[in-house]
Amino acid sequence: MTDEIQPDINITSTNAAVTMTLRGAITLPYVTQLVADFATLPMDRTVHADLSGVTRFDTSAA
Repeated sequence: MTDEIQPDINITSTNAAVTMTLRGAITLPYVTQLVADFATLPMDRTVHADLSGVTRFDTSAA
């Protein structure tokens, strides 16, 4: 039996940056759309996407 980590997104914000931390199995189009949505927000901070916790990118839906 294989344990799979459920997809999880954690967003933290400081005066310098907004960081999205993604974990679990996530579809690539979802990540791409999420980053694109954040890029359109009127922010004066850098947006970082931390994908180090992603266990699998499901590209079958791409």
